[in-house]
Amino acid sequence: LVKMDAQATQLVQTLSQLEAERQAVEVKRAAVSSAAANYEQELDEIRPGLADQFAAGLSQRLNRYQFQLAEIETEKMLMASRNPRLRDNPQLEPSYVRLQSEAAEVRREIRRITGELLETDERFMGFLDNQGGGITSRLAELRQNLMQLRVEQSQLNAQAGVLDERIAREEQFFARLPDNMVEIARLQREMQVNERLYLTISQQSAELAVWEQTQMGFGRVVDYAILPDRPVSPRVRLLLLIGFMLGGALAGGFILLRELSITQIKSVETLKEQAFPVLAVIPDIRPLIKKRYRGKPMVNIGSSTVSTDLVTLLDSISPASESYRRLQSNLLYAQPDKPNRVICITSPNKSEGKSTVVTNLAVTLVEAGRTAVILDCDFRRPRVHRSYGLNKEPGLVEYLFDEQPLEAVLQSTVVTGVDVISAGKKTANPAGMVGSAKLSALIDELRSRYDFVLVDTPPFGIITDAAPLIPKTDGVVVAVRFNQTRVADFDQTVENLRGIRANILGSVMIGYNPKKATGHYYSSSYYRQAYTSYNAYIEDQD
Repeated sequence: LVKMDAQATQLVQTLSQLEAERQAVEVKRAAVSSAAANYEQELDEIRPGLADQFAAGLSQRLNRYQFQLAEIETEKMLMASRNPRLRDNPQLEPSYVRLQSEAAEVRREIRRITGELLETDERFMGFLDNQGGGITSRLAELRQNLMQLRVEQSQLNAQAGVLDERIAREEQFFARLPDNMVEIARLQREMQVNERLYLTISQQSAELAVWEQTQMGFGRVVDYAILPDRPVSPRVRLLLLIGFMLGGALAGGFILLRELSITQIKSVETLKEQAFPVLAVIPDIRPLIKKRYRGKPMVNIGSSTVSTDLVTLLDSISPASESYRRLQSNLLYAQPDKPNRVICITSPNKSEGKSTVVTNLAVTLVEAGRTAVILDCDFRRPRVHRSYGLNKEPGLVEYLFDEQPLEAVLQSTVVTGVDVISAGKKTANPAGMVGSAKLSALIDELRSRYDFVLVDTPPFGIITDAAPLIPKTDGVVVAVRFNQTRVADFDQTVENLRGIRANILGSVMIGYNPKKATGHYYSSSYYRQAYTSYNAYIEDQD
């Protein structure tokens, strides 16, 4: 329990009285503002902008008197709260009588200014009478009511401002009290303020109820509302039907848009649309390299270092090796009456796997009992020698320009039966070298020595260096990379090859991932099932 002195008690009562009065003013101001807004809306319906013209009539003089009246009324309220007997006997305190007299004088001045403002609009009202067709009486009523509400609203605004200022001033003294006294004082203030607010709202509610009973409206009852047996909203069945229809339409549109926006080759069917066969589909070997070789590009085999892309040598029973054997079989037996011994491998763009196809195809040919030599004619970006861990020089450039003998540029590989002629040193005119007669004679000599001559050329889709060489070969294989080679680039490469009358043997897709393929279900399911079955077989074997 906390004992509060008389000064603190009086301070609490004063603050409670001020805050209760402030809330009462706020309630009245809300009611007045709502009524004024209704009148303004009606005036604007008669003529737009009319409410603003009437509202502009409040002068600064009127605002000043209203603020002065608010200060006087606040002082009277505080004096009466300290001495309640003054409400019935104001003559007991001369200062209270003086405040009453000053308040009455200020009110008379406010009424006088308000009357002047109303008289000022008479000429405007006469104009409306001539133009508005007999609406002057209603306008006069609305104008008078709106002006009274605006005066009352302005008075309440001024009173609220004075009360806020006085509350802030008393709060400064209130903050100096001890903490325990402040806490109990705060609780007492809240209790008194809530009691006064409840009484004010109850009184307003009772007055409103009486006013509603005494007013006669312009409406009439057409029909009485009844409580429905079931909800009218939401309509579940209709919403479900609309949802299914919209969901299907959006899903179909999304799939169509996605299909139309795909520019990369993501299905085997795209390759089959051309007039030549798909010789093989090589699966993606990157997961195998990552798992078995930790993503390293090279691996040691005995004393040699070979590329981990050489899957036919490193893992001869993998799905990728089987796919390269299928490529080798298709090339051997596709045209038994006309064997294709000199085969050129090209691609639409760089980094699409043509060198990988060449090196692995050579291994599978040796497995089938043939001999093969790889001729690296990609003088701009040679890669074949790296796959087998060989030297770049001496190579084809040294043979053509430096008069190096053929035996000096032929390099044996770790795979018995596979020889390589690397590109050699860098040259300034790759296109001129490919079209030389000496290179043609070299190909004829290699044809006589080996069963197969595999020629690795630059990407024919972007570089035409191999244009003179390709017609001298027995056929061309176009290598594309799944989900990387664009359809437009592939079509353009095929068109360019046909332009030089190349014998296109077919295409080969490498890096195929059936989980990301967008072709027909049967095709994707076949490759997925084949790779899954192989992996399960290897795991059981281990």
